Amino acid sequence: MTAPVATLHRHTPEAFFARCAPFFATTQAEHNLILGLAPGLISGRHDYEPPIYLASIEVGGRVVGYAFRTPPFKLGVSALPADAVAPLVDDVAATYDAIPAVMGPSETAAQVAEAWAAKRGCDVRAGQRMRIHALGELADLTYAPGHLRVAERSDHAIIRDWLTAFEVEAGVAGLDPDTAATRMIAEG
Repeated sequence: MTAPVATLHRHTPEAFFARCAPFFATTQAEHNLILGLAPGLISGRHDYEPPIYLASIEVGGRVVGYAFRTPPFKLGVSALPADAVAPLVDDVAATYDAIPAVMGPSETAAQVAEAWAAKRGCDVRAGQRMRIHALGELADLTYAPGHLRVAERSDHAIIRDWLTAFEVEAGVAGLDPDTAATRMIAEG
């Protein structure tokens, strides 16, 4: 008997997050980036460029991984079965002429990047390496003075500056901080 083959399924944001919810729940820290994107993608209130890419990878009708892209950013992948890499790269190549990079677990990201480079005739080089940290227990919490409040239009400059500083400190280029600050204030 042959082993089940990995299949790729493209989704709308609503369908993607509903289909992948049990998979995300297995290790939330590992999936924190895509989970953080969920509210904006589902509501449509975001600054990403179309087309947005959301795909589940399934074996035997069960989600075993996923891939996503919120342009202009990198292609994100979870750990994937080896037989999912070629169909994923083919599908991504049918959607985008170019991608800036691949991010995810080292082994899978490297496999996807190498398959992309072979398909597109470009080079692969390792980029920024990151880790996931999860807080297990919080002790001795000391609150800063002040209080939370909803941002107002008059806060635009400081929010824009915070977003700009985050991009510099984190070493990531992204969306226009001015536009993002305006959207965040409008969303409360």
